[in-house]
Amino acid sequence: MLRFVFAWFLASLVFTPARIECAPQHDHASAPLDRMGTVHFDTSCSPEVRDEFDLAGATLHSFGYRKSAQLFTDVLSNDPSCSMAEWGIAMSHYRQLWDPPTKDDLRIGLEAAQEGLSMGPKTQRERDYLGAFRVSIKMLAQKVTASAPNDMRPRWSRCTVGIRRTAKLPSFMPCP
Repeated sequence: MLRFVFAWFLASLVFTPARIECAPQHDHASAPLDRMGTVHFDTSCSPEVRDEFDLAGATLHSFGYRKSAQLFTDVLSNDPSCSMAEWGIAMSHYRQLWDPPTKDDLRIGLEAAQEGLSMGPKTQRERDYLGAFRVSIKMLAQKVTASAPNDMRPRWSRCTVGIRRTAKLPSFMPCP
């Protein structure tokens, strides 16, 4: 048994790259429309872009971040007064479940939220969504800058320790 464990350990050292990093951006390929489900988000955007906006929202909620950013951009080009499209663009750059936001993600998200607010959202709900996102991103940007610019490794390290404890993985075993 000890030989097997030792052999497995040596094999993992040989076949594991010396430096493992997270992907620069996590993005799931967009699911087929019939498998994505539906989302309806009431907005003050023009009725002509309602279906486009809902598709962009469904894509965002299906973790298709790049595709949803493009779809929200298309909504904005078809209805330049749709401030919630800017909210969607901002949300497409905030993938907190998958990887830490980069400085560029934070900058793009903040700019999109501020642009959406400057467009004069037509409802209080839309102002609240954009304002809340802007405040959240500003606070996150301050934390990232204060700890170490563009370095969220301590947070991910704590996450990895938690996963190891929960799964009872030995420290030499790669984290899932």
